[in-house]
Amino acid sequence: MITISYNNEFFNIQSDTSLENFLENKKLPNYYAVTVNKKVVSKSEFNKIQLQNNDHIEIIVAVGGG
Repeated sequence: MITISYNNEFFNIQSDTSLENFLENKKLPNYYAVTVNKKVVSKSEFNKIQLQNNDHIEIIVAVGGG
């Protein structure tokens, strides 16, 4: 087991969890970006990133305005 933070909440997850697997069950908005340890990750890379102990994941939501 490893511990990660996701939008400032801590989770204990299996050590072989990819970013894609972790985000699968999260309710995400239509337009968003993901950072892991303050680096933006493209959606095509989600399945390639294995989460590590103490990783920090943030969801950044696009907000329209005018």
